Amino acid sequence: GKFRYDRRGMASHAVLDNAWSSLPPTILPMLKLIGMLGLVRAWGLFLHLGSTGSGIFGEVCAGFIMGPNSQNVAPYQEGLRGIGLLGIFLAAFEDGLYTDLEFFQFVTLPSFLVGTIAPALSVGLGIVALNAVGIGWIEASCACVALAAAVPGRARVRWDRKGWQACGVLRDQVGQVISVSTCISTFVALTTVSVVKGMAKNENLGYRSWGVWDLLQPAIVSIGLIVISVFLRLAITSADAGRLLSQISGKTTRSGMGGSFVVLMLAVAVGMIIFAETLRSTSILGAYCAGIVFSGIPGARVGWEHNTRNIVPWLLKVYLACTVGFTIPKRTWVWKEDALAGFFVGVVALFGKVLGGAMASLPFLGGVEVPLRVAQSLQIGTAMSVHGHIGIFALTQISVRGLVEQVSDSAVLWGLLYGSLLGPAMFEAACQLEIKTAEMQNTDPERELDLPYPAVAVKELPHETIALESVEVGTPAKDMRANVLKYQRVAEPAPSPYIQVPNNQPYAPPEYTDVAPAPYAPYVTNGTPSYNEYAAAPQYPQNVPAGYALVVPNMESLEPPSTIIDRQNFYPQKSSSPVEQRKVTRQTPPMSP
Repeated sequence: GKFRYDRRGMASHAVLDNAWSSLPPTILPMLKLIGMLGLVRAWGLFLHLGSTGSGIFGEVCAGFIMGPNSQNVAPYQEGLRGIGLLGIFLAAFEDGLYTDLEFFQFVTLPSFLVGTIAPALSVGLGIVALNAVGIGWIEASCACVALAAAVPGRARVRWDRKGWQACGVLRDQVGQVISVSTCISTFVALTTVSVVKGMAKNENLGYRSWGVWDLLQPAIVSIGLIVISVFLRLAITSADAGRLLSQISGKTTRSGMGGSFVVLMLAVAVGMIIFAETLRSTSILGAYCAGIVFSGIPGARVGWEHNTRNIVPWLLKVYLACTVGFTIPKRTWVWKEDALAGFFVGVVALFGKVLGGAMASLPFLGGVEVPLRVAQSLQIGTAMSVHGHIGIFALTQISVRGLVEQVSDSAVLWGLLYGSLLGPAMFEAACQLEIKTAEMQNTDPERELDLPYPAVAVKELPHETIALESVEVGTPAKDMRANVLKYQRVAEPAPSPYIQVPNNQPYAPPEYTDVAPAPYAPYVTNGTPSYNEYAAAPQYPQNVPAGYALVVPNMESLEPPSTIIDRQNFYPQKSSSPVEQRKVTRQTPPMSP
């Protein structure tokens, strides 16, 4: 249309044009980048208000809107891609750092089978779905492995830890299955990325040609790197080298390891990346394995989170927006065939994971203590779709090598985006369904395990009082044994509390003890009552297991004390991680005089 301006309006418009044209050429791309990051941040706030976790869809869309076909941002595209790759490497290191290998000591055979079947079903059904829309088997296999590599490691830490604890996911069979499935999916995806490097597309012959050794060598090297990282983690944990590293790198604070220790971890990560590239593996696998090495050191996760919580999320946003969003062609968003095929593939892959979780309750697997409900099966399937940055990285690497055609590339990308949208919402709905189901059945959604000692109430006291030798509080493996964290770790079980005392002999048992499972010892105060007028020690039940102590009442009042542990006079020890001083109280049952 035509617009009429008066002289004042035309003059002001000319001034604005002159001012805009006089800006340095670097201002325009910076303004576009600020606008892109603003869109990403707005999408993140929208997801936060909507109680969903992953922002992949908004970040990729923001990069597509602001980045492609832009002459202003084009000169800086390579630099932004480099920053994005740094973000994905740091995110992979963080995923390895938060890999809960402690779960595997509690994992039963049915949990391991279900954790293996869930990603396998997801990949298998995805291959069938892609083949049904006209995509070859090799392309479908590579694409579906990338589609199945949706790891909830970072989302578990930042978003859904409250949701997981609220519905008791981390304390039962569901947590075991999710942990195993996550590890297996991540290992397979990263190994596939390394194998893809040995493949090449022969444009002249029209098919792909490679040697057997080109496939075997990266796979063997990748599996070897994972095994080496696990052994290094065990060596560091068993030899207590984490304490030595913390003393060398810096002082341990309330927020975990110091900044110098984080620098040390990054240096080891760089070394692992170079080592992986030298052995013809992939660099992201080296970063992931470096995180596994430090995952067993107390305070390492807390220190990493404290020092990088404002850096890694934004670098990952830059990767998704500037690396993935910039390279998406317009036809991916315009053609409805790609969107429909991606929706079909994404739903099929998600259904495979849910179906794998439902198999945990089948009777022929055996060994499942409590049959899983429908909500728990949904949790297993949807938890593995919370965050898929490693899956997107695998997809981009496969696409660069020419192993996935444009149609399947767009379909799988749409599948990942659909999974990032549907996964968090479905996971939260499954958690809410689990809580409502538990309330209807009059059961506690935070299900405790059948431990051989009673539950106690915990009251938190200040951090600065003392630091005990203990493992890091809050890891999923220790959430499964939450009550164990209330005791001091010792080398051997507590001595037997039974003392044979002859008649007419004084007996002086400790005033306060507590029931503690082996290899944990009770805390005993210094004061001890005197029994000068008693002929023999009181009789106690004989069904206490070895390594456990009994509560000895005050014989003067014949009333059991309400305060079982008074830790004002317990034994201080040096530790590499701060642990809260705790005061544990429990009402003891009445005892026979």
